[in-house]
Amino acid sequence: MARFSHLAIAGFRNLEQVEFVPSPRHNLLIGPNGAGKTAILEAIHYLIRGRSFRTHLSSELVGIDVDRLLIRGSLDLARLDGSITELSASVGGVSVAVERPRGQKQAVRWNGEPVRGFSSSSRACPLQAFLPGLSDLVFGSPSVRRRWLDWGVFHVKHDYLDRWRTFSRLLSQRNALLKSEEGRRDASLLKSFTEQYAQVGQEVAGLRDAYLELWRPFFDNRLALLVPDLCDAVDVSIQPFGSSKSLSLGDLLVDLASRELKSGTSVCGPHRADVLVSLRGRPASQLASRGQGKLIAIAMLLSQSDVVRAQTDAETVFLLDDLPAELDERALVQVFEAIDETGSQTFSTTPVGPETVRLTDVLVTPEPTTRLFHVKHGALDEE
Repeated sequence: MARFSHLAIAGFRNLEQVEFVPSPRHNLLIGPNGAGKTAILEAIHYLIRGRSFRTHLSSELVGIDVDRLLIRGSLDLARLDGSITELSASVGGVSVAVERPRGQKQAVRWNGEPVRGFSSSSRACPLQAFLPGLSDLVFGSPSVRRRWLDWGVFHVKHDYLDRWRTFSRLLSQRNALLKSEEGRRDASLLKSFTEQYAQVGQEVAGLRDAYLELWRPFFDNRLALLVPDLCDAVDVSIQPFGSSKSLSLGDLLVDLASRELKSGTSVCGPHRADVLVSLRGRPASQLASRGQGKLIAIAMLLSQSDVVRAQTDAETVFLLDDLPAELDERALVQVFEAIDETGSQTFSTTPVGPETVRLTDVLVTPEPTTRLFHVKHGALDEE
């Protein structure tokens, strides 16, 4: 179980000073556009995963007229792995903080002790964001689906991060060699790097394949509940190296050797993989409506939290940004019922207007532990 029992955000975008005690279940952030609702979700995401879901430019995150951002959270954790337990003052609770002075790198701390990176935070608190572009899992580029896939493999296959980092290092070195005169002249040197690259790339693909096999039954269950008309029509598979050929990475590299030397880059490998979402045997992006695509994507995300909980006992924290968009009343109720059944903590945003009424009816009426917060000009007040 992972739940925030306290959050404090300062100097993050337009949030000068926000501090609150969230509900262990549902938290609804209401306010006009530009008030700072999404920034609160973004700050939680940055605290746990070390990056924004809105920009790759970290300089944009530090607010105007402040010299740093600081985000602090108290996490209640029912289960910790060994590396995290060593950093915890007491099993079951931990404080995590990230500070980023303007123009400098961020510093991460657990119970006041500095740690490297965000892998411990990410593993201890699985965090998923349901954003307005959620249907890009179906309609968007392969990179969106690779990020979705890697989130699940990271949480279920604990040696995946090490294998991926090793592959990324080999990819960088091999690309540099393909661009260099030395690499073009010394076939034996390139061959040595290629053999290592192929071996580790195949291991990465194997971990991804094993994860998908674990995940598929959970996806089928979610799809049957959310989109019963499509439950037998949707298929998800992987193209492991970005090629339609059913070959090992080593064999593909032999086939593509001249093309890679000409382009100076590795044109196939796990970094080019795609998760193929098909509907009735054709790409779902060609047949599905926007609403269907969003529901398929929601089923893909919810089933990831299901398999993570089944394999690790960890519960996912959900960040839901304007979820009612593109969902009719029936679908909205089904989605929130599905999320509620997980027992997870949620943070949801909605603008002032008809959507507020829809989301409030769904969340507040059946769930007395829901807390409502009004956000205006970067400040937050509980109703």
